[in-house]
Amino acid sequence: MLLWIFIGIMVGLALGLTGSGGGVMCLFLSTLLLKMNVRDASILSLIPVMAGSFFNLLRLKGKIEYRLSFKLIFFAFLASSLASYLKNIVPELFLVIFLTAVCLYSLYSFLSSLASRPPSSASALIPSNHFLKTILGGCALGFISTLGGLGGGIILMPLMLKNFQLSFEVALNSTLFCTILSALISLLLQHEKVVTMFHFQEIALLVAGNVMAVFLAEYLKHRMSNSLFLQLRKYSFVIIILLAIFSTWKQVLFN
Repeated sequence: MLLWIFIGIMVGLALGLTGSGGGVMCLFLSTLLLKMNVRDASILSLIPVMAGSFFNLLRLKGKIEYRLSFKLIFFAFLASSLASYLKNIVPELFLVIFLTAVCLYSLYSFLSSLASRPPSSASALIPSNHFLKTILGGCALGFISTLGGLGGGIILMPLMLKNFQLSFEVALNSTLFCTILSALISLLLQHEKVVTMFHFQEIALLVAGNVMAVFLAEYLKHRMSNSLFLQLRKYSFVIIILLAIFSTWKQVLFN
């Protein structure tokens, strides 16, 4: 029982600190502690990712770039429909390679976007010629959510910081909002598997851990300086990515 709560807390903390990495964290912990395979863990991770994003968004109460978010979700829905079919026929090794590529790209994009110091102004900086990037970003979000069981934050956060030049706070809120909707869409497309694989008590424990993480993230934010809190966010993202790559390849190489 405590393992499920612990996973919920760690997923919620990852989302609260970086706006992403919740699905990656759940993927790592569920394969390591619950001994799940990558395919089953990718379905489970959608539940705490959606709940954790929702509770952290309530905590932050910040500005959301709604127009951009809904465009991304629309194209994510189209891609998720195709990905839900592909997930049943592709081998697990393909899923592992796919997740590794996404993780490495997201790590590079996230660190380079922080280094470029995006301005604090938000929505006014989104150029109209980024429609193609919106399509590609939304499709990538749909495939990542459904194939990998990730909310998509690990690619959305770098996309919003680097390509759409949002401030960290607006990018964080918008990423959490998109993550809620994309995870919900992926869950609905795979609802039959969710009902047969997991019990209500297990899901409730994950959500309870998410709620605890909200209070813990708020405590850390008020106890630390802004610069130190930003460093915590950056290193947390790096650690989460590395753990995810390790856990997925461990499943393939040693099981």
